[in-house]
This record gives sequence, structure tokens and C-alpha cells, in this order.
Amino acid sequence: VQANVASVLAPDGSWFVNIKEHCDDGQRSLYVKDLTIAHVREWGWRFVDELAWTHGGFPGKMHGRFKNAWEPVFHFSRGWPIRFSPERVGHPTDAIPVRSKGDPGREYAHGNIGVPSLTRDGIALPSNVLRVSGGTEATHAAAFPVALPEFFIKAFSDAGDVIVDPFLGSGSTLIASAKNARVCRGIEISPRYCDVIRRRWTRFALAAGIDPGPGALDP
Repeated sequence: VQANVASVLAPDGSWFVNIKEHCDDGQRSLYVKDLTIAHVREWGWRFVDELAWTHGGFPGKMHGRFKNAWEPVFHFSRGWPIRFSPERVGHPTDAIPVRSKGDPGREYAHGNIGVPSLTRDGIALPSNVLRVSGGTEATHAAAFPVALPEFFIKAFSDAGDVIVDPFLGSGSTLIASAKNARVCRGIEISPRYCDVIRRRWTRFALAAGIDPGPGALDP
């Protein structure tokens, strides 16, 4: 999959992999670690970052460990620099720290760094811990909210760009792309979930006043 992505990825494009290893016989499998290392050492990708998507997890008690409440999202690229617009996923604030010449911009007391002495209005940028919420397609075992792919689409692409999801699942990336004026191309191996995607897309398109196209299915 990564080889096919690499062959069509824009020079300043990004490749995101959301995968969490399972547990077997009382321990975590190492295949996600192996996959991450292989991207760099075997396949020539640049390992840009690892982000944590926190979602609270599902209620329940696990033997010998705690429940999963987050999942990693690995960020890779082929080239550098990459397209990056972090302000699109920030939020307005009046507490951006300001440092002026001759002013350290922070107050110091008893060896601890205190609050900034000067602030201004601006856009606060998010960290690499993502707290996104929203509904999912409960029919899919690995569903995620539309807000998750939407975060990456806004920050790492521009309007009119093509977004490719080789594991389209229930179609969240398709919806996120359409909401943000991107073109989505998706692949899904399961005929059942292809129908889930088509019905979900039809519901979204009709509600948004968009022609769902010849692949529409009655929602």
C-alpha cells in the first residue's frame, strides 16, 4: 500500500497511518513498531511525527492492562518541506505570548517560569495530542469521527487537492473531504462497507444539495 501511495503522492504531500496494535498472550504485538521503522529504513519515508488521538475508549476491564483510550497517527512524507497550514486548525485566543527586544516576555519567581508578561490576540495552535469528537458509523469496527480526517485535511492540504484513503471503511474521509472542498478517492475491500459508504455519501450529498452521482444508494 505505501509503495502505491508513494508513487502518486505530491512532492509536498503527507501520508497518515492510524493503527493501534492488539494484545496477544498478555503482551502488545510489535507489528506497529516494525511498520513504523520499515517506512523509514526500508521504504525511504521521512517520519515527520507521531500524534495521539484521544477518544476515551470503551468501558470494560482488561486483564493485566488498562483499556485503550488513544490511538497513534503516524505522519510520513517523501519530500521536505511539506504543505502545512496549522492556523486552519487553531482557535482564536487573546493570550499569545509576546517577546519584545529587552523584555524576556516572561516573569520569573523562585526559579519557576510564570505567566507571559505580554500577550496579544491571535491563533492558538494545537499540539500533537488530538482531542476530536463527533459521531462515527457504529457499523464499522474501526470507525473514527469525521473530525479526525478533517483535522489533517485542513492542516496539510488545500482546496481542490485530491485526498486518497486506501482503507475507506465507512467513508469518514470522503465526507470530511467534501466538507472542505477537496476531492476524495477511496478504496474499500469489503462489498458490505462499499454499500455503507454509498448510503452514507447519498445522505450527506442530498442534505448538502450535492448530486450524489450514479453510485447513490437509498439511505
